[in-house]
Amino acid sequence: MIRACASPEADDVFALIVLASVELERYGTPNMATTLIHLVNAALVAGQPIYVAEEDGEIVGYCAWLRIEGTPLGMITGAGTYVKPKHRKRGLARQMREAATNYWREHEGKYVRGTVASGNEAGRLALEGFRVVGYEVELVL
Repeated sequence: MIRACASPEADDVFALIVLASVELERYGTPNMATTLIHLVNAALVAGQPIYVAEEDGEIVGYCAWLRIEGTPLGMITGAGTYVKPKHRKRGLARQMREAATNYWREHEGKYVRGTVASGNEAGRLALEGFRVVGYEVELVL
């Protein structure tokens, strides 16, 4: 079942954010769990929905598309979509993104912007309908 996260379930979503961040490190992505947890918590406090996939009473995935104060009007930030490995390849991520799309279309969202690690081909393939709009550069200090 795909639905909006209830506030008491936030810790379950935060645990999934940690799992996703650790998994993404294999692509060279810095661990952003603390920052993402802060952003998701702020969104929940502000009444923005974070969508979850639930199976047999367990939250097995999340989709965090957020309106962050200070970003351009209409821009929604894709702050992560993740499904636990044993629950993948059943369309849960697509269904959560569809729920988020429907919500933000009705709430002044004009576009979603996020990133996918360069080596994460499964992640890139899952983003049907998204297009590359730029590039990121990094300088290691």
